[in-house]
Amino acid sequence: MAQRGQVRLRVRQEILQLSHFSVAELVQRTGLREASIRTEVTRLKRLGWIEAEPEEDRPARRGAPTLRYRLVPGARAWLAQSLAPFTRLAGLPFPLDPALVAPRVRVIGLGGTGTRALTQMRRRFPLPAELIAAGTNAHEVLTAEADHHLVLGSEWTEGYGLGGDVSLGRRIAASCHETLAGAVAGADMVILLAGLGGGTGTALAPYLAGLARDAGALTIGIVTLPFSFEGQRRRLSAEEGLAGLRESAHCVLALPNDMLLQEGLSLTAAQSLRRMEEHLARLAAGLAASVLGHGLFPLDLAGLRAVLGTAGLPQLLFAEGTGARRAEEVCAQLRRAGERNGLRRQFARALCLVEGPADLALAELREIASHMEAMLAPAAPFAIGAWTSADPEAPLWAALVGIAEAPASRTAEDASAIPFFLTGDALE
Repeated sequence: MAQRGQVRLRVRQEILQLSHFSVAELVQRTGLREASIRTEVTRLKRLGWIEAEPEEDRPARRGAPTLRYRLVPGARAWLAQSLAPFTRLAGLPFPLDPALVAPRVRVIGLGGTGTRALTQMRRRFPLPAELIAAGTNAHEVLTAEADHHLVLGSEWTEGYGLGGDVSLGRRIAASCHETLAGAVAGADMVILLAGLGGGTGTALAPYLAGLARDAGALTIGIVTLPFSFEGQRRRLSAEEGLAGLRESAHCVLALPNDMLLQEGLSLTAAQSLRRMEEHLARLAAGLAASVLGHGLFPLDLAGLRAVLGTAGLPQLLFAEGTGARRAEEVCAQLRRAGERNGLRRQFARALCLVEGPADLALAELREIASHMEAMLAPAAPFAIGAWTSADPEAPLWAALVGIAEAPASRTAEDASAIPFFLTGDALE
């Protein structure tokens, strides 16, 4: 029994690391007998956790084609959960790596806005998420603080960017299919950060979201929309990119840059734009921290998928407060935001994200969560993710990602509005 348990655990550990594999590769990596490995592979295939890789997807090799396998979408969690009982049975001579059973979260920054937000996330929110900077401007990509850097389409752009040419961006995305597919392969959750309206984010975000979703990952886009004074061309390009991203991703949160104009003259232009990048980073970090167990109220990936991974119209409210009555201030801002933006229906489900300094009180969390829950339909699913900042001067920040059921037939008013972002007056 112990020997059989060791074989099963060792093979499953390697499969979790590889995602795509052949029996010969497992033999080479584990040193186990081929017959034992084939028995376990057959068992996993019968359970529906792995499948034979289509012949056209297999790498070209000389000689007879090698039969390869891959994890089916969603099977990573099942396989990881199956390791625990075999650990107890086997009396293992090698340790079980906790990283193998943790969700694999990848945050990908696209273009200038996305890569700068990625750098903000790395500096302010150290998490065991994999950060990937990608784009067509070599300087923007290579100066980002990330684990991996992907400069795309250099044969067309020479590393200088697209200059807003979305059609060229789409051709580059198609030509870099294998590279982009590799960037999302094996991930359980993929978060895309980008600015829409230019070339790189507008073209790459929908394409990459489609690859991530097809690979079985919970796919979330967090993007900015151009200022109204940037012209009709950028606005139309952003709307086209947003529509494509909505079709490809499970959930899209769009932040209009015009919200920065609420600040008036209190901040410089550079400070305001940096604030927007901080909001992208904070939202991405909040989602990642929630499923990686780094929050006060950690969520599992299944819970997050239940809220964000099904159809509906996502809407975002957020606010921040300081001082002795900061929770009350946050709730007031959220209430005014909803009134100003004319929320016409209760949310069918929602996610509450809260970040505060180390002295964040449970009573403050209760006050904010209770206020948000009042905006939901009765008995609607409601998930909470909360964490503390290392900065003792950090404000109390809260975001509500609410999902409204899509109406059977969208009215002209629904179609003309962008129902993805509702802001509080936290930036005033």
